[in-house]
Amino acid sequence: MHPLGYLAVEPIIDKKDHMMKYLLLIVTILIQTSVFAQGPWAAGKGHGYGQVLFNTIPAYSTLYIGDGNTRETERELSDITLAAYLDYGITDKLTFNANVPYIFLNSGELMDNTITPITEEGSLSGLGNITLGGKYTIIQKKLVAAVHLQADLATRSFDNSTGLSTGVDATTIMPKFSIGSSDNNWFVYGYFGY
Repeated sequence: MHPLGYLAVEPIIDKKDHMMKYLLLIVTILIQTSVFAQGPWAAGKGHGYGQVLFNTIPAYSTLYIGDGNTRETERELSDITLAAYLDYGITDKLTFNANVPYIFLNSGELMDNTITPITEEGSLSGLGNITLGGKYTIIQKKLVAAVHLQADLATRSFDNSTGLSTGVDATTIMPKFSIGSSDNNWFVYGYFGY
């Protein structure tokens, strides 16, 4: 079988039901990750959740800068990120989490709109901003509430000649409060904070 499965070699139109199942599986995984990371539920002592994430932004040359405006870059850029995420219960009420991204960046050929370039062609790879955090459950009944504290660390790499950076050159501390409830077949939660 092809590594991408049979959908890679057969018409997708004939496999609508299978595509919907795969899409539902992907959405479910993403929602579960979000619930554990942002929701008030603790992992429980000795229990945890981990995943490896991969994403890519293929070659692009236009940046969105806000208010519907864009800006053309002088070079074609691309980005690949590989990250490891961990959520682990230290106690029944205290959960530790970490996200460690490793980023591969490329600055390619000059775009047609560039007369005098200020950056060089090249690539950069290294750690992005590592995130470390904790969540402490303060109410653990039908209604669950927790306080969170998260730090994004300035662990990025930067190359002056290409202008490439694997993250932001700043450490950010982010407090948050979340509240939620669940039953056998549903859950709801909300959060606010920085």
